[in-house]
Amino acid sequence: MKRNSAVHKKLKEILSQKSFEELEPFKNTSEWTALHPDDKSLLASLFVMQGEKQLEQGDKNAKESFDLAAKLAGDSGEVFLEIGSAYAKNQLNVQCLRYAAEYLSKSIQLTPPVFSTWALLGRVHNSMGMLIDETCHFEEADKYYQQAFQLSHDQPDSSKAMLNWQWAVSWYCMGKHSGEALDFNRAVEKFREAERLGMQDKYFWSNYGDSLAELASLLGRPDLFYEVIELYRNAIRLSFDFFEGWLSMGCAFQRLFEIFGSEEDYNQSYECFKLASQLNESHPMLWSKWAQLTAQGGKWKRDLILIGESLEKFEKAHFLDPENPVLLCLWGETLLVYGAHGEKVDALRQAENKIVKSLSIQHDVADAWYMYGCCLNELGRYFHQEDYYHKAIEKFQYGLGLKQNEPLLWYGLALSHLAIGESRGELAWLEQACRLFSRALEFGGQNVRPLWNDWGVTLMKISELTGDKAPVEAAIDKFETLIPAMAEEWDEADLDPEWLYNYGCALDFMGDFTDEISFYEKAVQALSKAVQMDPEYTHARYNLALALSHLGETALDVECYHKSVEQFQILLNQDGEDEMGWIDYGVTLIQLARLIFDPARPDVAYKIYEVAEGKLMQAAALGAVQAYYNLACLHSLMGNFPMAMHFVEKAEAAQVLPPPDELLADEWLEDLRETESFKFFFAHYKKDKKIIE
Repeated sequence: MKRNSAVHKKLKEILSQKSFEELEPFKNTSEWTALHPDDKSLLASLFVMQGEKQLEQGDKNAKESFDLAAKLAGDSGEVFLEIGSAYAKNQLNVQCLRYAAEYLSKSIQLTPPVFSTWALLGRVHNSMGMLIDETCHFEEADKYYQQAFQLSHDQPDSSKAMLNWQWAVSWYCMGKHSGEALDFNRAVEKFREAERLGMQDKYFWSNYGDSLAELASLLGRPDLFYEVIELYRNAIRLSFDFFEGWLSMGCAFQRLFEIFGSEEDYNQSYECFKLASQLNESHPMLWSKWAQLTAQGGKWKRDLILIGESLEKFEKAHFLDPENPVLLCLWGETLLVYGAHGEKVDALRQAENKIVKSLSIQHDVADAWYMYGCCLNELGRYFHQEDYYHKAIEKFQYGLGLKQNEPLLWYGLALSHLAIGESRGELAWLEQACRLFSRALEFGGQNVRPLWNDWGVTLMKISELTGDKAPVEAAIDKFETLIPAMAEEWDEADLDPEWLYNYGCALDFMGDFTDEISFYEKAVQALSKAVQMDPEYTHARYNLALALSHLGETALDVECYHKSVEQFQILLNQDGEDEMGWIDYGVTLIQLARLIFDPARPDVAYKIYEVAEGKLMQAAALGAVQAYYNLACLHSLMGNFPMAMHFVEKAEAAQVLPPPDELLADEWLEDLRETESFKFFFAHYKKDKKIIE
């Protein structure tokens, strides 16, 4: 066919000047038959270029231009490739990607297989899969990448590295859908191959780190997070101002802190988030992760100031992403911790509001129902109102309707029953709590470490109600799931002072049942460690003083009594209003005096008796009427029988005098019982008690 030189010249002019608006006359398809084949091909390419420019400008006429090019192309695979490539540049437009896949597939059917086309087709499906969240596109991408790989033998390393990177992303996305470690492992293999081939790009290292982090979590391999961190560091080395790199590295250090509780990991994570905030302070995920970190640090360090700081960060995250239900729930959880540890009812109310708001946005999240129940449990504890616990039970049960195998929901139910049982002093509620703890284990709650502590506490409450030592033995087993029986194996980073406190109390309780010195010795070890970890933990110090006293009494050890007295002194310097502390301090001194009593030198013991009297009088002055009976015993031992009877009568008036059989059995009253005044009093007291009974 003879070429029309004027037409050819015009097409060349449009090409050189990119004056695509002059293509308008060439849209008349009836004129195409007269075109020389080469000019027809050139015109098709010009329409492609016009469509590409229109796409860049958001012009809706782009499709018309591409359609014209396709009509001109006929069976030209090259033009279809150009159209597909142009559409493929719009990676955030699903419709463009669909057109890209269509034209690239036509190109492959019409021309010999080409490495770059297969690779591009895989990338198009990757992009579609990420945009519309459908696994089928990643599976398609994998097929195309395999075809590209078959043709990659003569490609430069840079092209092969890029192929492996994109292929790795495809497997990473499949892993996010399947949750299977195998998919992430395949992704990591492709990333490693791309690394071997020399890939150097900040986004490559970031993607690589993300995949390995997912694999580490699924395999339970926290050691791999150190490699993850190095991958993110590689990204930052290439671009120090790479926000995503700092954010991801902060998250990796945060994960290590969650696993190992290392202060160094906490500090590293904090600094990464801080640097990221200097690069981009408007990213909600940054503030959310940073808030979670500081909340975790605050709980770990028992630092309310740090938890308060986390609340400020949650506020910023919420400002940037106000309708995020997960963020609201996490914020509510932190407010709950802040309110519970600080006895701040306003924070508890705010926690409830945040969690309710979260559920109003996304109603079917079992974790949020768990947090709602926990919040109501805490409000019940604060106000001492049982209604809250019943409401909490409703929330936990609703959550179980959504996710029956969630151990935390069973655990929350158990805590509600424990609180009601403790409040009422009713065995049935406590026994049901034990059954619910057991249910939590059935669904994988073994790793919910506080569960073992709370279960142990429940068993101790049962023992207190029944007078049976078997529940205490079971409680010790629960505590030793958390705490090694051998003190040499205790690691502060892995223990909570509260667990040690409860463990120590259980051992002390078991010592009371058995009179075995070993239980008291272990109780002293556990309570000493709790006080060492938290010197302001007054309950632990109080029970340490008692355990030392019990050990001294059982082992006839004066040194234990001296250590007990030392702990009482520290305790009452911390809290001089502790009535029971003054009583037990006085009783301990009485026991010490009796142990060291020497008939040849009675004055030494009597001096201690006098000090004990002062402690008991201090308790009485604070309103502890129970001290009257102890004062009666003390004066009986000292031979001050009139004073002893005075306090017996005061104890009776205050209704704190023991039953008649205990009065007759108390060896501290042995000498007083021989007096006429006591015999006269006891005859009437015994008669009155029988009338009452």
